[in-house]
Amino acid sequence: MGRTVDQILTQIGEMGRFQITRLAMFFFIMFPPTFHLLNMFFIGAEGPWKCVDNSTVCKLNGSFVAGDKHYNFRCGINRSEWEYADYEGPKETIISEFDLVCDMAPYGWLAKSMVYIGKAVVTIPLGILSDRYGRLLSLYPCVLVVVVVGFASAFSTKFWQFLASRFAVGAVLYGIFLPVFILSGEFVSPRYRPLSQTIMWFAFSIVLLVLALMAYFVRNWRTLMILCTAPWIFVLVFWKFTPESIRWYMTHGKVDKAEEELRDIARENKREYPECSLAVPASSDKRLSCLSLFSTCSLTVSVLIQAFAWFINGMVYYGASYGASDLGGSMYLNYTLTSLIEIPANVLVVYMCERFGRKKAVILNMIFGGIACFIVSLIPGGTERTDFIVGRVIGGMLGKGFITISFNSLYVWSGEIFPTVARNSGMAFVGVSSRFGAVTAPFVVELKRIHPTLAFGMMGFFAIVAALLCLVLPDTKGVPTLELYNNNLDGAEEIGLKQPGENCEEVSNITVTKS
Repeated sequence: MGRTVDQILTQIGEMGRFQITRLAMFFFIMFPPTFHLLNMFFIGAEGPWKCVDNSTVCKLNGSFVAGDKHYNFRCGINRSEWEYADYEGPKETIISEFDLVCDMAPYGWLAKSMVYIGKAVVTIPLGILSDRYGRLLSLYPCVLVVVVVGFASAFSTKFWQFLASRFAVGAVLYGIFLPVFILSGEFVSPRYRPLSQTIMWFAFSIVLLVLALMAYFVRNWRTLMILCTAPWIFVLVFWKFTPESIRWYMTHGKVDKAEEELRDIARENKREYPECSLAVPASSDKRLSCLSLFSTCSLTVSVLIQAFAWFINGMVYYGASYGASDLGGSMYLNYTLTSLIEIPANVLVVYMCERFGRKKAVILNMIFGGIACFIVSLIPGGTERTDFIVGRVIGGMLGKGFITISFNSLYVWSGEIFPTVARNSGMAFVGVSSRFGAVTAPFVVELKRIHPTLAFGMMGFFAIVAALLCLVLPDTKGVPTLELYNNNLDGAEEIGLKQPGENCEEVSNITVTKS
């Protein structure tokens, strides 16, 4: 009788030289795509304005920020009567260069959302491509597109050119994140799998901190965009050293290729390859389409609640990120602090899911995140009072931290709630929902122009609503994963809502990325 891939990995090296070097490569591959998720925080920043000297129309003293009481006055006078004022933030952005203010302001918000629109539109086709033709055919061509198109966007002379480049970059991001998270867990044994994939989460957070450092020293949006792309062209060299997914080979009848990859792992780890055959897994249950997720009333309710929770988590996560500039004080310090909080949050995900269960981890952190956002909305902004600024910054940090725990725990929970035959379709559906939530984030943040409490107030309100709706969903900690037989979704779906659960080895192979 043959041995499984995991059994062979325990003999040829669970976390040896091969795994460490590949994880290091994946760590750096995370840089170019992650930069583009939030570099618009700096590239699309809108600085304050002031009246030009000796203006006969604009006689206001001082500088003013977008959305304040003088906003309508500025939009009602000639463009030659005002100019951008100096401040501690970026000096040249797409907002100042293309004058995306007043009637043109929504185009600036659209620019911030365009990457997420591209991700939402192309996520499912890229997943199909990766499943059909392999992870590598998706991974490195997508990295090439991000680097080349992102670099070219720095030389846009028209706003529509920049907008198109943002969509193109967003369209291929999922083709990088998904293979990286899948491959990072496939070449290690089950006991090292949570560690290897958590390293990718840490890479995500570290990239955000590196972005803050670069933006602090580089205040020109074109130069910053070049730094986010050109230096990382070297990661394409890793293509030569990245093996294809072993499990992809096996599910496509290429057992000899899978065994060849395993022998390479043993050779690099300086371990002997066991003289045994590789066990070929039996064909899995037939997968169901997204439409099957709505075949019964109770399953529809479950799917829609999860989709709403994913939508809100996407909106609040990116909303809290973009809203860091409105907390008061230094936008660079605020961005750094709200990014730094993700590191302990990632550690707490594993602890809370195992200690309290997936359901409590998601619901409690959504509620706490919502309360933190409410606190931010209730503390007056735009003042020089240190206590107000500190209170808003702490609230923003806590909101970002709690929603990070909730978001990451939600991946695990939904992956276990969906029955095996509907898991791929279900995770794809809720994943797209989170992308649309990210699309709305820049627009929600700009609600500050209507009233200063609206942006964080709305995020807090909907986070709590989503948490309360999730109360009707089952917890899945310590319960065997639901398997549906005879492809009878209609008959087994009710069981799925009552008794889904966890099979650590199986669930660990289901990876969806926050980005």
